Amino acid sequence: MGEAHYGKTLAEKQKAERKGRRAEFWARFILRMKRYKILEANYKTYWGEVDIITVHKGTLVVFEVKARNSLEECYAALQPVFLRRIEEATRKYQASRPELQNLPIRYDAVFVVPPISVVHMPNAWISY
Repeated sequence: MGEAHYGKTLAEKQKAERKGRRAEFWARFILRMKRYKILEANYKTYWGEVDIITVHKGTLVVFEVKARNSLEECYAALQPVFLRRIEEATRKYQASRPELQNLPIRYDAVFVVPPISVVHMPNAWISY
């Protein structure tokens, strides 16, 4: 989900965007290795952006990807206001796809920390 870049220069914003896109690449790579079926990446709606939408073992699994300097910083970046927007976007997405409407939803996160550690956190948050 796009985060505010208040007070940053254009170069800093672009650097943050590249870092986020690299993290999402690694997240998708790991999820494919775990046999998650990726339906969408960077799914944008009026309500917000969902980084990755997948189906795995009969569950619609939605991912927020965070790239920070530590796992603690990644987890702290899961702000409730953004998570609620992800949930709303997910509900709209699910409602628009008849084949997904009866699937349970799970919210996971993938944390990427230097030098290259990718951590999948199932059930990163429970729906607000």
